[in-house]
Amino acid sequence: MPTVVKSTPPSANRTSKEYKSWKEDREQYKTWLRMDSAAMGLLNGSIDSTQSGHVTNLSTSKKIWDTLHHINVKDQQSLNVYALVEEIWSINWNGVTPMPDHIGRMIDICCRIVERKGTIDDMMLTYAIFCSLSNDNVEWNVLKTSFIEKGSSFTLSQAMMSLNGLYDRMT
Repeated sequence: MPTVVKSTPPSANRTSKEYKSWKEDREQYKTWLRMDSAAMGLLNGSIDSTQSGHVTNLSTSKKIWDTLHHINVKDQQSLNVYALVEEIWSINWNGVTPMPDHIGRMIDICCRIVERKGTIDDMMLTYAIFCSLSNDNVEWNVLKTSFIEKGSSFTLSQAMMSLNGLYDRMT
């Protein structure tokens, strides 16, 4: 948005440079106002009623655009993070997929969470991996119990090595 132009001319001398500059600035500002008004009309006309309440009182097309961007992009990123966190906690290992592939899938989801400005630390990822394992297998349960007993001293890389080693022994 250009700077606000004085509504009255700077001097009565209509041939001065100052007056010509003021008149040019004023014309540019009027042109900008018309174009911004047209852009606001296009934006307001192209949104649905669920979004119009967010932009009704905004004074420029840039403010409308920024608000719509926030609603449609940034809020959507938060929803995507939420969906990915739900996904990572709902995965169950099927007993057939190789363990490295299963862990890799969960790490991939974790990376997608981080790409969308979310966070999931290694401890939570490790918990999610262990929770994805069946409770029917005694060996998995022993490993899970060991992890829980060691708590934060048990790292993601240790969990991955232990799970992959146990998987290799079982296959």
